[in-house]
Amino acid sequence: MESVFDGLITWASQAIESSSNQALLPHAVLILNASKQSDSAGYWDVTASTQSILDSLASTIHRNPRFKRWVKFWLMKDKMVDTLEELVLCYYSSIQVSQIPNTSSLAFFSDIAKT
Repeated sequence: MESVFDGLITWASQAIESSSNQALLPHAVLILNASKQSDSAGYWDVTASTQSILDSLASTIHRNPRFKRWVKFWLMKDKMVDTLEELVLCYYSSIQVSQIPNTSSLAFFSDIAKT
């Protein structure tokens, strides 16, 4: 997942640097295909899934050299960035992560839909 966020931020930073008239930041949507079924409440909920992934990767900005570079860039602009979510929101207006079940989980969702 860290490499996915690296790619998102790389693309966005290049887009911002090359744009002379960008009024609004884009919205990021990540689709995780073939996710394994989880009994965790909210696993399939977009808001809960987004927050869970961002929380699990929050401290990567202190370990990943590219993330550190972007954090330093924003610090030079007087903006403190302490988590991956804060870094993503420097480049995107918002982010959502949606999980698509793998084929073994489809029966689970079919059963839910019938009730």
